[in-house]
Amino acid sequence: MRISVFAAALAIACSGSGSPSGTTALAAPPCAGIACGVPEPPVTLHVVDAITSAGVEGVVLTNVTAPPSPPGSGGLVYGCNYDAHVTICTVDAIASGTYELDVTAPGYATVHLKVEVPPWVHVPGACCEPDWVSQTVGVRLTPAA
Repeated sequence: MRISVFAAALAIACSGSGSPSGTTALAAPPCAGIACGVPEPPVTLHVVDAITSAGVEGVVLTNVTAPPSPPGSGGLVYGCNYDAHVTICTVDAIASGTYELDVTAPGYATVHLKVEVPPWVHVPGACCEPDWVSQTVGVRLTPAA
């Protein structure tokens, strides 16, 4: 009996007929109130020495081209963080598309990369989805001759 009374009350509340004005209440968007974290950048590079497999100091990204960033997003941001095990670089234009860049460090040959970042296929009703499928690329820098 309790279940049927609850179901009837829920049906009235959801139909809007229980509202004082008799109008139907608008439902909140499905993701309203959900705090989304920062998505992974479109491109992440794991840079190591080709001989020792250790991280490389002084890695610099140059000649970086990326898809246009959405208006008001802050635009293209990129950089590297050295660690003894692996140097991690990120390239973020907040967009899917083609990213091209050169990876270099003092005493190493330059590596040119072209990374395709596909768009994310959105799932209806899902919250906090990025607009891209993040790509992680391993880069092995060879000491210059």
